[in-house]
Amino acid sequence: MLQSLGPAEETGGEFVPSPATAGLLVDGDGDAWVLTKHPLDARMARRLMRRADVVIIGDGAGDVLRRVGTAAQDREAAWAEVEDRLGREDHPGYAAFRGQSDDGRRLLYIEQSC
Repeated sequence: MLQSLGPAEETGGEFVPSPATAGLLVDGDGDAWVLTKHPLDARMARRLMRRADVVIIGDGAGDVLRRVGTAAQDREAAWAEVEDRLGREDHPGYAAFRGQSDDGRRLLYIEQSC
């Protein structure tokens, strides 16, 4: 069956790793964030959701970055969106990572797996 499909077409593009895979996220403002290598557990992610200077959700394995507002209701809405799928294997799942900028600001980056 697979032989009948023929060879895969060349896309011409190069592989670009997700921010979590690369360990580095550059946001829409041009700020660079170094990310932890291993995902946070849900308890740590929840705590960081409240305390982080910046929260970013990376939809589509980080292809589309959404910055979450700093207001409590914005953070609660974002948490409600990802909480049940954090660390799950079924799709879409989410993994949370801690990040830090050169000037010491804290980031919570939540990446959606596809």
